[in-house]
Amino acid sequence: MNENQNSMHIEEDEIDLREIFGVILKRKLFIAVFTIIVTLLAVLYVLSKPNIYTVKTTLLPVEVSGGMSLGGLGGLASLAGVDIGGGGEISPSESFEMVLNDYGLIKQFVENNKLDETLLNRDTSNYYFALGYRGVYDLFNSPKENIEKLNKEQDIYNTYKMLTQMISISQDKKTGVMTLSVSDPDMQLALNMLDQFLSKASHYLIDIKEKEINTQLAYYEETLKEIRDVQIKEQLSLQVSGLIHSKIMLHSSPYYKVKKITEPVLPYYKDKSKPKRGLIVVVALITSIMLSIFIVFFLEFISKKEEESTSA
Repeated sequence: MNENQNSMHIEEDEIDLREIFGVILKRKLFIAVFTIIVTLLAVLYVLSKPNIYTVKTTLLPVEVSGGMSLGGLGGLASLAGVDIGGGGEISPSESFEMVLNDYGLIKQFVENNKLDETLLNRDTSNYYFALGYRGVYDLFNSPKENIEKLNKEQDIYNTYKMLTQMISISQDKKTGVMTLSVSDPDMQLALNMLDQFLSKASHYLIDIKEKEINTQLAYYEETLKEIRDVQIKEQLSLQVSGLIHSKIMLHSSPYYKVKKITEPVLPYYKDKSKPKRGLIVVVALITSIMLSIFIVFFLEFISKKEEESTSA
């Protein structure tokens, strides 16, 4: 009895496999055509995309704070509304990230450097393409004439969104080393953008920190005139010295709390970061085969249902 059941199961499995391969062979032309079309579309897509190059610089954080302890004077300064620091200070990478996502500041950066005109009206003559062929790109990106331009504010916002995608900031948690990179089809523009952003963001952050230090110094100097206790005066004097040292160190480097380890350089034209053309085409090929087989079985299922309904 068991042997008969097993043989029936084996026979059913064999029939199922035969049916599966039979359906695939029956619709092999559809599968082949569908796969070829999708793969060709993927090839056209990757040919239409210019090479993207990444320019980057490595930055090492440097300590600029005085690090003095005020003991019980911290509460006194807090009551006066003065932040004396000493904890919770964000890292340089987080500071630069905040600048990058500050629309008001990036808006000034865009306007001062006319980046909306540079990025939204590009000269693509120095772009590199697969096999050196740019015909597909030119076909889908021909110059548009007599088209009404967006208003200035919209152009600036579009440029801001573009910059947030182009610029990347990361930091190694173990070493603290920070990497600032810019990716773009125009490698020279990417290099210029990196230098401009690093300088602009550093200038802004240094200015903010200097104002904070000046506020603290003004408070301590005013407090020194009123306090008679010698020990407290000594502690305050030490803190003032530490703040002055921090201010000097703040201006010891052109960049905010970091120094360059590596200089950004133009990459070799073959050293692109993306697109991964080969991977895109292979994924499209495999996906199209699987999708075409699914469509074939779905059509076969519908066909059988229609036959059953007709015969009934």
